[in-house]
Amino acid sequence: MKAKKKIWVKILICFVTILIVIPLLSLSVFAGETKNINSNDLAVIEKIYNDNSEILNWDIKNPLSIENIKWDVFDNNYCLTEIDLSGTEIVGEIDLSDCTHLTDYSFANTNIKSIIFPMDMINIPLGSFEGCSNLEYINIPVNVETIENSAFKNCSNLKTVIIYSYVDILSNAFSGCISLECVTNAVYIDSIGRNAFANCSNLVFYDEDPADSYIKNYAQSMNYGFSSNMVSNVTGYVSIMNTANEKNSHGKPYKLGFAYLYDERDVLIKKQQLDEEGKFFFEKLSIGSKYRIVLDGEFAIKRNKYFVASKTDNYISTKEKSIPLITCDFNKDDTITIVDAETLYSKMGSRDEDMELYDLNGDSGISASDAGIIYATVGFSYDD
Repeated sequence: MKAKKKIWVKILICFVTILIVIPLLSLSVFAGETKNINSNDLAVIEKIYNDNSEILNWDIKNPLSIENIKWDVFDNNYCLTEIDLSGTEIVGEIDLSDCTHLTDYSFANTNIKSIIFPMDMINIPLGSFEGCSNLEYINIPVNVETIENSAFKNCSNLKTVIIYSYVDILSNAFSGCISLECVTNAVYIDSIGRNAFANCSNLVFYDEDPADSYIKNYAQSMNYGFSSNMVSNVTGYVSIMNTANEKNSHGKPYKLGFAYLYDERDVLIKKQQLDEEGKFFFEKLSIGSKYRIVLDGEFAIKRNKYFVASKTDNYISTKEKSIPLITCDFNKDDTITIVDAETLYSKMGSRDEDMELYDLNGDSGISASDAGIIYATVGFSYDD
């Protein structure tokens, strides 16, 4: 009888164990599934870390443990929902465009160079970029409804804001943006709070419709500019820099070369040959848009120059302070190498009509000393 009771007790224990263990195993499997991290969000964090690995004390192999970053589970994946890097010395270009669950963020008082907002974000948070003195260009995406208080306050180098949605701009949002010159598509602005553009003395609101509107009346009442002219141009000059240490005097214009104009999607718009003064000129640009100019001399290391068409006339450089192209990159690998020096050495005694581009020491001939100048710059490469 006792033996039968023991058997039933064992059976009962096994049954209870099964009832307990199976759910726990299921929970364990589910928990394992939730350990997947959204790849787009992880890429954002990894790029920030790679740009700032000497600054950020992060265990990048365990991103869920990083302080000031919050993750929540959506469809069994950890997704980035909050990030606060305010007050740090981080740099770089922040691209949040693929973050689909990010609800709050702050990069206030950092050194970031640019920001691309989450496409689904409906408001730019309170003080989120206050004091970001390296920001020059802001593109407000189509779903944003509110730019909250002090969002870009004291961004002292901010020049251009492009708006693509009907938006309310709250108090002090751009206060202290002393370099702000251009707000494009301004007709989309529904309301502007107190001191939103305080100390923006050079500000002009741009929109193609010159008809009476809220923003036009606001601009007039606050003594800001308003313009329906939405096109612009850019001018610049290029010249030769013979040595890596040469900063101010760049010698002759670089006449053997081209300037290429790209839009912010990196699509080539125009190509233009430099003239006899090393000048380039591109017209009919869209005010408020961001562009890249590539300057590529026939025998020079190419330069990249980014600019925002924030006013009618934009100058990348003047004739007196032209952009230097260091010459004699014969193999076009964007670095001065021994091969380049040997190439010039092989031209000694040449009477080529473009000899002046190779006569680095100005003695009216190509000699070993010219090759020596190139040897002295071996390893030089621009980092634009």
